[in-house]
Amino acid sequence: MESIGIGKKYESADASSNIPVELPVVGFDYVKGAQEEIIKAQCRLGDGKEILLSYGYGQGFGEMPYAAVSSSSGCSVDCKFCSVPAYDRCLTPEEIVGEVHALTALAKEKGVYPSDDRFRISFTKEGEPALHKSLRRSLEALNAAYPRAAYKISTIFPEGEVCKRNLHDVIDFQRRTGADILLQISLHGTSMEARGNVAKRKLADFSTIGKFGEEWSQSTGRKITLAFTVGDEDVLGLDPMAIRGILPPDNFEIRVRGIVDGNTSLLSEGGFKAFLERFEEAGYGVADGRATEMEINNGTEVGVYQPFSGSGE
Repeated sequence: MESIGIGKKYESADASSNIPVELPVVGFDYVKGAQEEIIKAQCRLGDGKEILLSYGYGQGFGEMPYAAVSSSSGCSVDCKFCSVPAYDRCLTPEEIVGEVHALTALAKEKGVYPSDDRFRISFTKEGEPALHKSLRRSLEALNAAYPRAAYKISTIFPEGEVCKRNLHDVIDFQRRTGADILLQISLHGTSMEARGNVAKRKLADFSTIGKFGEEWSQSTGRKITLAFTVGDEDVLGLDPMAIRGILPPDNFEIRVRGIVDGNTSLLSEGGFKAFLERFEEAGYGVADGRATEMEINNGTEVGVYQPFSGSGE
């Protein structure tokens, strides 16, 4: 592991952006494997709060590099498998653009920024983007700074009008810009009892998610990904047929990842194969979203919060 860049500051990576933001990078690790490379960065906000970000490049991370950013400092949902700290505040659109600026500057320094400017901005670190106070404005600001970027927006779909309004804003943003957006809803269970036990915050029911999935599919021509973060024991309680009627394979596909405990995934190869078999038999397409060994060892897997030991000063 190479640890460099302590205390460096990165200004806007896009000179055409009129958003005056600069986030100090108080530390970052760069790890290079045979087929993948990861940058794990810790940035300081203007109020002194620090947030973790990551950038992944290579075979294990899909069709393009990703820049994983936070929508808030901490998270208000408090999922049982997640170690992200308690919610502090939403990040401003300017700060969110600043996160991407910092990550892409680091990626360019290490030679892993794509020459065609195509990468995916992934809302998968701290925070629940569907509860953000300015999600629409954040997406507009990102689009202005990085017009060729794609997006991944991952939400657990909390109950309430704020979430619904934000997700309809995402539909509107996609319709107007034609942006490549992967929308992921963390479902975690095939019964509302199991889903409700995942987080302390009340979550939207399957009917609400199903109706939104139909709107999303009609507007974008794409499916929503339903994510399950599970261990072997959780797989035994999943019944795909219980949700198939209301969350149909025409509008939804499935992604599975394992709960990570320390440096160990609680989803074994046998558990993964059992999951895959059940959902494919029910007619769903299933994507393998399990963390790579490098992500687990470097603490950059979603839901894992491993800050640097010091401030870097």
